[in-house]
Order: sequence, then structure tokens, then C-alpha cells
Amino acid sequence: MRNLYFLLCFWPVFVWGQNYQIHGEVYDYESHELVIGLPVLLLPDSMAQLTNFEGHFHFELAADLGDSIDLQAFGQEGSFVQRTIVLGVEKDIHIHLYLAADANCLRCQEVDVVLVQEQDLGPKPQPSQELLNADDIRENLAGNLANTLAEIPGVSALSVGVGMAKPIIRGQMGNRVQLLEGNLAQEGQQWGNDHGLAIDALSVDRIELSKGASSLRYGSDALGGSIRLLPTKVAPHNSWQGQVLLLGKSNNEHWGLNLQLGRNWHNYFWQLQYSEQRYGDYRVPADEFVYQGFVLPLYEQRLKNTAGQERSGKLILGKLWKKGSLRWTNSLYQMKGGLFSGAMGIPRAYELQPDGNWRDIDFPSQSIRHLKSFLNFNYQLTERDALYIDLGWQQNLRQEFAFPHLHNRPADANDRLALALNLATFSGRVELRQDYKAWALAYGISGQQQRNERGGFDFLIPAFVQSKLGAFALGHWVNKEERLGLDFGLRLDYQQMQSTAFAQYFDVDGQNISLGAGALERQFWGSSASVGLWRKLNAWSNLQAQLSKSFRPPHPVELLSDGVHHGSFRHEKGDSSLGPESGYQLDASWSWRKGNFGLLAEAYAHYFDGYLYLSPAPRFSPLPDAGQLYEYEQQDALFSGLELRYDYRYKGVKWKQSLEYLYSYGLETALPLPFSPPFSVRSQLAWGKDWRPKKGLKHLELALGHRYWAAQNQVARNEKRTPAASLWDLRLDLDFVWGKQPLSVRLLAQNLFNTPYLAHLSRYRQLELPEQGRNLQLQISLPIIVRD
Repeated sequence: MRNLYFLLCFWPVFVWGQNYQIHGEVYDYESHELVIGLPVLLLPDSMAQLTNFEGHFHFELAADLGDSIDLQAFGQEGSFVQRTIVLGVEKDIHIHLYLAADANCLRCQEVDVVLVQEQDLGPKPQPSQELLNADDIRENLAGNLANTLAEIPGVSALSVGVGMAKPIIRGQMGNRVQLLEGNLAQEGQQWGNDHGLAIDALSVDRIELSKGASSLRYGSDALGGSIRLLPTKVAPHNSWQGQVLLLGKSNNEHWGLNLQLGRNWHNYFWQLQYSEQRYGDYRVPADEFVYQGFVLPLYEQRLKNTAGQERSGKLILGKLWKKGSLRWTNSLYQMKGGLFSGAMGIPRAYELQPDGNWRDIDFPSQSIRHLKSFLNFNYQLTERDALYIDLGWQQNLRQEFAFPHLHNRPADANDRLALALNLATFSGRVELRQDYKAWALAYGISGQQQRNERGGFDFLIPAFVQSKLGAFALGHWVNKEERLGLDFGLRLDYQQMQSTAFAQYFDVDGQNISLGAGALERQFWGSSASVGLWRKLNAWSNLQAQLSKSFRPPHPVELLSDGVHHGSFRHEKGDSSLGPESGYQLDASWSWRKGNFGLLAEAYAHYFDGYLYLSPAPRFSPLPDAGQLYEYEQQDALFSGLELRYDYRYKGVKWKQSLEYLYSYGLETALPLPFSPPFSVRSQLAWGKDWRPKKGLKHLELALGHRYWAAQNQVARNEKRTPAASLWDLRLDLDFVWGKQPLSVRLLAQNLFNTPYLAHLSRYRQLELPEQGRNLQLQISLPIIVRD
């Protein structure tokens, strides 16, 4: 069986390919009403389809389409529209067609203003760029965004607790991977490796993920990649749109709910979203664990006090014009959860005794509140020029609660606030885009002002103020005759940081202990540049490459931290003398598709001058509630890797597989760098069948999945090795329809055989604790559209 599996893994060394999904709606330009029963023609394949009762059309094409396709729609009294779509790596193409007697009207030209501006997908496709639609996200829905994205080759998740994780892109994470919403960065995760993303995964519909340097457009914190949350689609003209999503998981009695409702009234629109998730204590297939050298018990294979709850709400108001759009987004994310009682503070076995309630949240605990308000405006100034303005404010408050005596801290007996970190951020961005026949240019400036305040009887980082300013210029050139494209750009960045001195002294068994950081003021200047080339080699093959020079100054946590990250069970210490790092990054990809086979191969080599990283030190922390000491260090480093994907489709059967390998190396220590993902293989065999009933079962798909992680023996000094692991999953998708109303049901069995395994990138790895056991998941999705 094992030999057969490896034969299947490495049989075709051609990887990945995917169908094009081309869909959209047809509107009457004058009345803005949807047009029903209208013929839509797709060229050059001469495929035709009538718009349905929602004015919608949908083409799915697996064969090669060439460089571009044309969509044509014909209406009454000579109204007509034609759209040309240049094909690239994007697989899901959604467009609006506007019928008009005057074919020269703005919306009838090749550029659809509403599509490009309100639902803008950003710059032209780059190497190693992924676009995920709602179906892709739901297929891998894991309760948090990082674990959902971890199914993509080259992307991993650093588990920082139950329901919390942060993404790793090709070995980079934290301050090198930027999360964006409304074209502005979401702040908060930079405080440390135990801080996850304060994002509601249930309300995300579309994601643009870039693997590799994205610094030019989004700033130095996107040195390793970016995750861009694209705006939710606006309801069709003069209609209501909504969704109900229900989620349940068996491992920790998890349930989730997402409600969405939107209205478009004469191009004035609003959207409301609400999500809630609640879960109990985590189950693992183990009876004991190791913490600070003590072997401690697990009762009923539960991690006591890991229950939690999340709530999220969002309100969006906006207006669409013929030449632009305005969108105002306001959101609040709240999370409250327990911290595993057996691994915080001084080790005490009695703290692990069950209290009879697996769903309560006791001490120690944590809470997160992320409040933000973004304003996005864009306007087509002329046929060539478009202006984009983005403004935002956000506040991220993280609090940890515990008993002072468990940490041997000199605090009032009634004081339960161990740590408070309060970060307020103002952000702004202005960009001008110009489109010519063969050229597309963009110029812009961005700025940010941050203020962080601290509180509590514990210490991690001091209060600080930080300012950022950047300017960039980007270009894109296309030669359609030669099927050749060129991307290039330059960015300049300035950053200033000032911190307030803080010192804390206390006695531990007669030994004087001090924590804190002195006042510090630093300024940094740097530049980034990039040049990329893409070429369509023939009818079934494409080649892309990008060479980037990037720059990133150190973050305050790397300069000033000196305290215990209770979520990651370690004492972390910064170094105020650290300097900025520079990266030289080469990313390349080659794609191939012919008939039922497809392939995508991606390779990269990244060299960093003065790479900043957190390294396990050869000594323990002097604090009684901390384990091993970790220190921020700097050295030249190399990251390189390979990612392969392929698929094969025959009628209703689909086989797809992906492989990824990363190699990291510190040039001074001559050792691998810590927290490097191991070699892994993902495989899936699926069978599906479609029906066309007026009501009842419309689509069925059954999929068997397998995930293999090789043993991770390439570890840094004092970092633990992790053995190999192998897991099986089973998924069943059912799509129903009753007249005009669809309903989707998904059943998923994760870790089907309840296999104990250690995850190298999990915070529980240090405790010798395996990941969750068998987990049965149920998703029910009910989309709703009501027209006036």
C-alpha cells in the first residue's frame, strides 16, 4: 500500500491545472435591470447559453482557450455588447455585461468600470499568485483563515492555540506576511508568534494570495507575501442578497453561524454580516504531556480550559457610479478563550483536574477585540486615468488574565489582568492608475501612524509610537503579438519608531529578577524594486518569472520584547541593536494544460542579508513560569523550494495532487532556520455527478483525501525534531435545489482513523502533545436572492 501511494505521488511530474469558470450577469444599460432569457455567445468556441431567471450565465471550460476569449450578448432593438477577456492565472472570472444601443458607452467597452473598480482584483497576475473563490474557501473551511489557506502548496499554518493560527508563506510569517482588507493592512499579529489573525473566516468570500515579495504595492511588511481579502460582491441591481451558513465540529463540540444580508437600491448598497462560533475543550489522542521537564496528566484526553467563543459583525455602506464607487466598511471582531491550564505559570498537576464543564472559560484566559473602519473610493478621471483613495483606522486590544501568584509576580491579589496590549493605527493610501494601449502604469503614496500602549502585571513589550511613509511606481507592458508581458516597479520607504522606557523588578527564591526595555528611538530608510516577465510559450504552456529586491526594518517586538509569551510557552527577548534586513528573491513558475491533464511547477530562491528571526537559546529563562529562552537574532540566510501540482479529469472522476519542499539555511550558523515547514504531499481522489432537476439533488461529490508530512530533521540548534505523519480525510458534498432556491450540505471527516501525530509548526509541539483526533464537520449553506 505504501509503495503504491508513493508511485501515485510521483507518477506524473506535471502538476495542476484547473477549469476556467466564466460567469456573470447581463444588464440593460438604461434601466439597470437584469435581462432574462438572453443569448450569450462565447468565442472562439462558439458556445451559446441563455441567461437564467437571475440574468446569469455560466461557462466552464477545461480545454485550452488561447490568449483571450470574446463574450457577446444580443438584445432587442439592436442592443449589443462584446467583451474581450485576456486570460491569465485567474481561474474564476466574474463579469457584468451591459446591453446598449450605443456600443461606445463606457460600460460596453472592454473595461467594465463596476467590475474593475468596485470588485477590483488589483494588479496584473504575478508568479505564484492564487485567487480563491467562495467554493475554494468552503472546501477547506477550518474555522480560522490561516488553517483554511494551509491547503495551498507553499502555505502552512503556525498553530498558536485552539481556533487560532497565523499563515506561513514559503517559510515567512508574522511581519513578513501582510493581511490586507480594503487595500490597507490589518494590524495586530506583529506582536508575536502566538497572536493569530483577528479575522472571521466564515464571512470571507474571495481571497487573493501572493507567494513571494509583494512589497512594492503594499509596503515592507509584505516581503514574504500578502493575503488580500477582496470585497464581498454587491447584490444585483434593485435586489436583496443574503446567505445563511451553519458549521458544526465534533472534536470540541464546535458550532458556528454566519448571516449575511445585502441590498442594492439604484446602485446605493449596504451589507450586514454577523458571525458567532463557540467551542469546548480540545480533544487529543494522548493521556499525558511534558511541560518544563514535568510529565503531567490529561484527563479524558482533553486540554483543560481551551474552550472559547468568537463574535464578528460588519456593516458596509456604498454607492456605485458609472465611473467609480465608494465603500465604507466597519467591522468588530471579538474573541475570548481559555489558555491551557497545564502549560501556563508554574507547573501544577492539580490545575488539570476536570471541573465538570468542558465549555466554560476559566483562568488563565485571553480576549481579543479588533475594531476597524475603512473608506475606499475610486473614480475614472478620464478614459485612461483612474484614482484610488483608501483611508482607515483600527484598534487591536489584546488582554491576558491570570492569577499573579501563579507567575510569582508582585501584584495585588485582586488584580487579574496579566497583560494588556492596545494598538491604534491610522492608515492612508493614494494611487493613480493609467492605462494605454500596451502600457499600464501606477503611482502612489502610503502612510501609517501607530501607537501601542501596555498594561497588566506582566511585561512583553513597552509602549511605542511608530510612523511609516512610502512611495511607489509600478508598470506593466504587454505585447499581444509576441504573447509577452513585462512588470516592473520601484518603492521607497521611511520608518521611525520611539519607545518609552519600562522596568519591572521582583524576587524569585531570593534572586532579583528584572524585566523591561530602555527608551529607544530608531529611523530606517530603504528601497525595494522588482522586474517580472511572463511569456505564453504555445497554446498550452506559460512561463513566468520575477526578480525582487526587498527591504524590511525591524519591528518593535524584535527590538524591545522581554517577557513570557504564555500562548507559546517561552520567554522571548529582543535586541535593540538589530538592523534592517534586505532580501533578493527569485520566483518562477511554468504551467501546462492539454486535454484532461494540467500542471503547475513553481520554484523560488530567496537570499536575505541580515535576516531577523527568533532562535531558541541554549539556556532557560530565569522566570519560574517560563521555559526555554528564545532570542531575536540576525544573520544572512537562504530559503529555496519547489511546489508542484497536477490534476487529471475524466468525466466525473478528478485526481489532484500537490507536493511542496522548502530548504532554509543560516549562512553563519551553517544550520537550518527554526519553524521551517517539512516536505509534504496532498492527494485527493474525487467522483462527482450532476443532475438537472427542478427540485431535489442537483450535484453530488465524494472525495477521499490524504496528507503526508515527512519527518522534519532539518532543525535549528535546540529545536526539536518531528517524526513523519500521515492522515486521511473523507468529504461528501450535496447540492440541492427547490425551484429557484439552492442549498449546499458538506460532510467532512478529518483525521479519519484518529491517528496521533505531532505538527512541527504547532505551539503544542514543545509539550509533546499531538494534534486533534478525529473530527467530524458539517456545513450547511443557504444563499438567498430576492428581486424587487
